[in-house]
Amino acid sequence: MTGLRDALADIAERAPEVRVPAGFYRAARRRHRLRLAGSAAATLAVLVIATLFTPVMLPADGPDGVGSAPAGLPERIAMPPWWTETVQGEPAGPASVVFSAVDGLPQADHEDFAWTTWWRSGYTVYPSVVVGLRGDAYRVVRGAYTVGTELSPDGRYLLLDSKRVLDLTTGRARRVLPANPRTYTAGAWSADGTRILYVEDTLTTVVAWPSGRVEATFTHPDQRPIDKDLALSPDGSVLLVNSNEAMSAYRGDGTRLWTHAGNRDRLGGRAAWRDDRRLATFQRTDLACDTCGVHPGTWRLTFVDAATGVAVAGPEYPALRSALDVRILVWRADVAYAVVTYSRDGTDETDRVELVRLDPGAPAAAPVLTAPAGANSMTAATDHVDARRPTGEPGYGFNGREVAGVVATGALCLAPFVGLMVLFVVLGRRVRAG
Repeated sequence: MTGLRDALADIAERAPEVRVPAGFYRAARRRHRLRLAGSAAATLAVLVIATLFTPVMLPADGPDGVGSAPAGLPERIAMPPWWTETVQGEPAGPASVVFSAVDGLPQADHEDFAWTTWWRSGYTVYPSVVVGLRGDAYRVVRGAYTVGTELSPDGRYLLLDSKRVLDLTTGRARRVLPANPRTYTAGAWSADGTRILYVEDTLTTVVAWPSGRVEATFTHPDQRPIDKDLALSPDGSVLLVNSNEAMSAYRGDGTRLWTHAGNRDRLGGRAAWRDDRRLATFQRTDLACDTCGVHPGTWRLTFVDAATGVAVAGPEYPALRSALDVRILVWRADVAYAVVTYSRDGTDETDRVELVRLDPGAPAAAPVLTAPAGANSMTAATDHVDARRPTGEPGYGFNGREVAGVVATGALCLAPFVGLMVLFVVLGRRVRAG
């Protein structure tokens, strides 16, 4: 071993000196940092590209949660998670119910900072959520500024702004009439779903569905209602309008049949017309002020004659207390199904929204379905409103574009801080080496 050690030492002494080039280690460290930065940039670029092309790169194998159960309303519904798929990305078929909210809905764009959600298409501050008709498939609906909850009776179609109709089975929207850029026009379904009513200032246009043919136009010069303040007669000849502190009936030729002034009474909703030519209306009492358009009060279902507007006798229904709004969706014989918006602690803020059943002679309204906490609007598919199905395992799909967009935006926001930390580390090393 000693001889071998001496031989190696002799070889080392006679070996030529190898000089390390000046700046060799500094250059190596620089190349290492560049490789790290390049890897980070490449990762960020992949995230951004994945965000923009996720619908193409990640095709859906098929909507989950659609189910094969009989059509009906679920026993309960909830607010879906933020990564829920959209109807446009992966449609899940007709809906049993649709709801919206002012706050808390997933994929709602910020009112003032739209650039923070650059990966989303369009600009929707108030989206809506649909829940499947035969299973608990949740989907987010995006459109324009607000989407709304005007669901067709069969649950297949949802009215959007600018006179468009969204097919929930395909995710595609169809424009029914040319849009009016000067006004927001969402529309309202007739009670049987065979017509759509579009209000533009003092004019209401009635369109046959699905043909898109204009059936009639109604002028109401002293009244400017919103879409939900209308009720069309079953034969389409008379329009009820409730706005500007008056309730009036108009014919297509512009004739006003009758009008009742006063802000207390409210039209019963799109299903206000009864088969016997009575109209369902609500009398409001216990109001804090007579001139408040939206204020909690006690609502009682009453009836008037459709031809004259004069009050007529009818069954007695349970009163709805501390309600901000009540709209009848459909009738089953003398039983009314209505959506009630309840007040929070006697204010004009929404506490909860419920679909209720109003039975004649009953002591109280029977709750059918309650919207998730925070919801301020809800509509059910009225063809199936009296059919219930067990609540199953919810299916949310997977919105890869949303997930990639959130991750990419987080990386972009963190990139400057990471860069500063790297800079401080490099400067610190140079100072110590200095």
